[in-house]
Amino acid sequence: MSEAQEEPPFQWTLGQIRKLNLELEAACRTPDCGWFCSFNVDELIAQVGPDYWLPPSGPGIPCRKCGGTLRFQVAYLHPPPDDKQT
Repeated sequence: MSEAQEEPPFQWTLGQIRKLNLELEAACRTPDCGWFCSFNVDELIAQVGPDYWLPPSGPGIPCRKCGGTLRFQVAYLHPPPDDKQT
């Protein structure tokens, strides 16, 4: 019987993230570290282009707090609720 192979994670391009108006974040994978940041997608696109594939982890980009490996993630930020009640 063969071992079940894990399906590779979906990879995003910076252009896809921008087009869908998503937030690009990174979090440290080291247990109990808790370091987290959000990236400016427009600035990244200006540096490396919209077709840059985002790797599942940040090769060569260490955690600023502990030096561990980072994991990229995308997030949808809901707009703030409308304060106007009609």
